[in-house]
Amino acid sequence: MHSDPQFPDCKPGETKRMKGWLSFYEGDDIEAELKRIGKILKQK
Repeated sequence: MHSDPQFPDCKPGETKRMKGWLSFYEGDDIEAELKRIGKILKQK
């Protein structure tokens, strides 16, 4: 799975904030990992 997110440009000295989820996974059972992340997100 791969994603190319789009981030807004930020001028020198300017600060921009984003909210989201960043996850890295290495293994053979991506479905189990996606379910695990889904459970975490439902708790919030």
